Amino acid sequence: MKKIFIFILLINLFLISSCQDEKKYISTSKISCVEDIANSSFKIYLNIYTSKNINTLEIIKNKYIDSIILNYQTTSSYIFDQKEQPASLYQYLITFKKEIFSLSTLNVLVDNKEEKLDIGLYKIIKLDNDNPNILVTTDIVNDQLNIYIHNQMDRTIYITNITQIDNSVVKINVSKINPSDCYIYADVTKRINIVKINIPSNLGTVRGIIKLDFTTNLKQYSVYATYYQNKTMDVIKIV
Repeated sequence: MKKIFIFILLINLFLISSCQDEKKYISTSKISCVEDIANSSFKIYLNIYTSKNINTLEIIKNKYIDSIILNYQTTSSYIFDQKEQPASLYQYLITFKKEIFSLSTLNVLVDNKEEKLDIGLYKIIKLDNDNPNILVTTDIVNDQLNIYIHNQMDRTIYITNITQIDNSVVKINVSKINPSDCYIYADVTKRINIVKINIPSNLGTVRGIIKLDFTTNLKQYSVYATYYQNKTMDVIKIV
C-alpha cells in the first residue's frame, strides 16, 4: 500500500511539473520606428514568438493596417522565465496605410481568444527639409552612426547641431565636433562619425530620424535623415 501511495505521489508531482513547463506565453521582437511620411516604406517585418502549446495565432487588422501577410512559420527557441524553451516563430509582413499615426500594440487571436500584444512603437510623422540640395544618408556599424553629407549647393555649408527627433528607447550621443570638420564645401561629400547609438538588444527593427542644422553666409537650414537597422530577417532568438 505504501508503494502504491509513493507511486501516485510521484505521478502527481510529474503532472504538476509538466503543467508548469507548459505555461503559455507570447512575445515579439520589439520595434522602434519613427518615420517621415515622405520617406516611409509603411512596412515592417514583425517576429512573434509563442510557446509550443499555442496552436493558432492571427493578427487582427486595425484602422491603420492595409495588409497582413504571414511570411513564414517555423520552430525556434525563446528565453522565457530566464530559461531557453522551444517556441513557435511567426514572421509577419505588415503594410500600413499612408497616413500620420502612432501605434504601440496590436490585437491578436491566440487560440481564438483575443489578446493585446505590445510591439514597441511604430510612428509616422511629417517633417519638412529646408533644402533639398543638402543630401544626408546614414549607416550603422556596431554602435557607431555614420552620417554622410553631400553638399549640392553652390556655397559652403557649416554644421551647427545634430539632434534626435522624437524620444524613443534608442538613444544617440553626439560628441563635440572639431570646428574644422564642420565645413562642407560645394559639391563635396563628408562623413561625420561623432554619433554613438545605443540600440537595445531586444529590438528587431529600428528606424529613427536625426535633425542636422546648417548655416551658410546667407541663411540657416534644417535637414532630416533616417537611420535604420533590421534584425528580424536574421531569425535569431530575442532575449
